[in-house]
Amino acid sequence: MASSRLLPRHLIALIDRASTPFVPSRTLSSWGRRTMSYRPPDQAAPSAITSTSSSPLLPIRKKVTLAHLLGLHNRKIPITVMTAYDYPTALLLSTFHAPHPASTSSSTPSPPSSSSDLPISPTPNLPLSIDVILIGDSLSQVSLGHSSTTSLTLNEIIHHAQAVSRAVSLPLTPQSGSPFLIVDMPFGTFEASTEQGVLSAIRLVKEAGVDCVKIEGGREILPLVRHLSSIGIPVMPHIGLTPQRAVALSGYKVQGRTAEGARELVELAKELEEAGASSLLLEAIPSQLGRFITERSGIPTIGIGAGNQCSGQVLVLTDALGIYEGGGGPKFVRRFAEVGREMRKGVEEYVKAVRERSFPEEGKETYKMGKGEWERFMEEEEGEGEEKK
Repeated sequence: MASSRLLPRHLIALIDRASTPFVPSRTLSSWGRRTMSYRPPDQAAPSAITSTSSSPLLPIRKKVTLAHLLGLHNRKIPITVMTAYDYPTALLLSTFHAPHPASTSSSTPSPPSSSSDLPISPTPNLPLSIDVILIGDSLSQVSLGHSSTTSLTLNEIIHHAQAVSRAVSLPLTPQSGSPFLIVDMPFGTFEASTEQGVLSAIRLVKEAGVDCVKIEGGREILPLVRHLSSIGIPVMPHIGLTPQRAVALSGYKVQGRTAEGARELVELAKELEEAGASSLLLEAIPSQLGRFITERSGIPTIGIGAGNQCSGQVLVLTDALGIYEGGGGPKFVRRFAEVGREMRKGVEEYVKAVRERSFPEEGKETYKMGKGEWERFMEEEEGEGEEKK
């Protein structure tokens, strides 16, 4: 495996700067549980989140940085990545934390190696958490109902990335670390020129508050990767199957299946790393090729349909949780839950309860007037009725 000393100087400097922890100013009393009710929010954190400090300030979460991700890559500890497109989903992912299965209930994570980075263990016994959230252009299909990713606009993805960023920036829990945020650059926002790509990326960083931009493409994006890296914007090139180019590829087909195709991807990955890429996304390529590229890479590789030997894995949240019912889809998609089925069941129970008038339940889920007020109200109503006669 290539060492970090092979990284370009500007990327090493960028990683050092990115290690500075995020220090929010929000206090416990300045935010509340989000509800759809008009009632004032509870002045406490969600019940699933516990504070380990008696201070009125919530515990500060360490920010997952490029240095942390590079450390996971170098130590072969798998990086966890999931997509999010809205506030509640991002809040779920950014606050999820569980002890590693190999750890005992009384064990605690090892202390940070420095004040500016998360603990990195030489063994894969880190607590279970999400390292990276990707605001992917799959937003186009799974949230906006388009038939392909190419319909997504820059303004649309900024709007959704802002919601994700707001959730991730909340100082909720110190255990897992605030996830690293990566956003897709939609089709049509970088192809015309390097200048167009730079302006689009700057908008994403400034307006959406993301840490890194992801760009689909081949050698034609090398100048853009080089330029963005030189001005301090981390870049994740996306190679292999690139959904934005599905029409040109004659569909969503596995790439790199021939010796020539594999060699082309290996060389492209090397050139993108030399241009300053901070990580690579490998989609729908043979598992042997995913491992080969990863072992020779000085930067993390995130796989989706590229085998389990990449530095990490990403799945679209709606696929992984089974939010949309029905079969089909790529063979690498595994359902880890059937949320869609449970949601449909919940809707069914709600409709049934409304039809039966068992919801809301009298007393338990309804409000009452003060003692004697209803009787007084009825007396006044009856009095007004007599006067009108």
